Amino acid sequence: MVNLTHTRSTVTILFFVLLLAASGCKKLIEIDPPIDSVNTGVVFNDPDKITAALSGIYFTLMTNTGTPAFSNGHMTVYGGLMADELVPYAGVSNTADYQFFTNKLLLSNELVQPLFWNPAYRAIYLSNSILEGLQTTSSPAITDSVRRQAEGECRFARAFCYLYLTVNFGDVPMPLSTKVMEEAEQKRQPIGKVQEQITADLRAASQLLPDNFALTKGEKLRPNKYAAIALWARHYLYMEKWEEAATLADVVINSGAFSLPGLEKTFSPSSAEAIWQLKHSTEGTVSPVMEEPRLLMPQASLSLLDPATQEMMLEPAMFEEYSYMFIASFSMTDGLIQAFEPGDKRLDKWTDSLTVPLAAPWNGKKYRFAAKYQRLVATGEAPPPYYNVLRLAEQYLVRAEARAHTGNLAGAVADLNVIRSRAGLPAINATGRTAVLDAVMQERRIELFAEWGHRWFDLKRTGKAAQVLGRIPEKQPWSDTRLLLFIPPAEIQNAPGLSQNPGYTW
Repeated sequence: MVNLTHTRSTVTILFFVLLLAASGCKKLIEIDPPIDSVNTGVVFNDPDKITAALSGIYFTLMTNTGTPAFSNGHMTVYGGLMADELVPYAGVSNTADYQFFTNKLLLSNELVQPLFWNPAYRAIYLSNSILEGLQTTSSPAITDSVRRQAEGECRFARAFCYLYLTVNFGDVPMPLSTKVMEEAEQKRQPIGKVQEQITADLRAASQLLPDNFALTKGEKLRPNKYAAIALWARHYLYMEKWEEAATLADVVINSGAFSLPGLEKTFSPSSAEAIWQLKHSTEGTVSPVMEEPRLLMPQASLSLLDPATQEMMLEPAMFEEYSYMFIASFSMTDGLIQAFEPGDKRLDKWTDSLTVPLAAPWNGKKYRFAAKYQRLVATGEAPPPYYNVLRLAEQYLVRAEARAHTGNLAGAVADLNVIRSRAGLPAINATGRTAVLDAVMQERRIELFAEWGHRWFDLKRTGKAAQVLGRIPEKQPWSDTRLLLFIPPAEIQNAPGLSQNPGYTW
């Protein structure tokens, strides 16, 4: 867990840090920025202050200060590197990134703790602190509806973080309070026990949260009932609870609250498909662009320039000077590009490409970049800073996979064809469980490419990582011990009761 011994007995410091980080920034949602204390006498006698405290959780997940985190785009990037989706342009010169690409992480890698461990436990700690405050306040201003909303959001956020902690690390500490000294001594809990807590939190959140987005005036920046159910469906899919996963996904799909828009609108603000989004503050930050497009897209796209300018920029001398602007930090692998079927509109709508000059050292290589979000628009302005966390297409794919496992092959194929139809692809007529499951995995690979590490988690949970990734030269020799990240050594040093994952030594 985060080194709680350094935070002592209150959450005041954490919120004060958040306040400083947020100063001068545009509001995360239409509420005051995170406050600097969760002292119940200050916070929990006023619904607006509870809402401001809740915003601290989302602020932590999106960071909005240029700080990398699993939840603001880096799960996509590093999950893509660990799978077979992304290639680092810097190659071996960026040692930390290249270790993810080769699946040979060293304990000295400086990215694991700040990206995957700290943000999750920080959000969990904030959630726990608010839940405790709700239990102790007796203010008549805190109505039952306010309590239900706050508890539902905290339990959803806690489940969200524990889900990503377990899929990345396996057994993890599971603090459920802010008793700092006690929680700091926690050992890793069996993944089954953590999964039980995730289930309990999501079940409660689905009962506590409303089914609309009235609190944010239609923006999807705070999770509602269907966000909890959608995450619960994914959670049960990962646990291979097929019937339950299908039932939950069915609730979301048939709710009438969401629909599949055209591909160009899938990742737009408050998209009809979005179930939950986070928002990147565009003021007072390191970058006005969200982390994911900043890393996956070039600073500028040649396709936005007029033909004469494109020709000029592709002159070897000119391109050498400005290549850093036109090549992204991470590009799509050849295997991912080739996995798209002919005529798949997602290749056109959700990617961009660049063919570099024929002269050495460029040698006419063609790069293709994931472009589900824009880095720049044609006017040069920053694109809308809305980041999809949960969306409807995944629910169709959850239900399709679950249906296939329970023998409803026709239903699974029907779900796949909904996704394929939007992509401009013909319907499939797969028969037999194996063929249908293969079709599900293919559709998940393409629909959810470069998105929240889905491909990485799919290869792990289906037992196909060795078969698929073991063939990639840079990842050989393959070892299944690298399916989990290492527990940060600093955490083990501060809490000797923690143990390390197998395969990691100094």
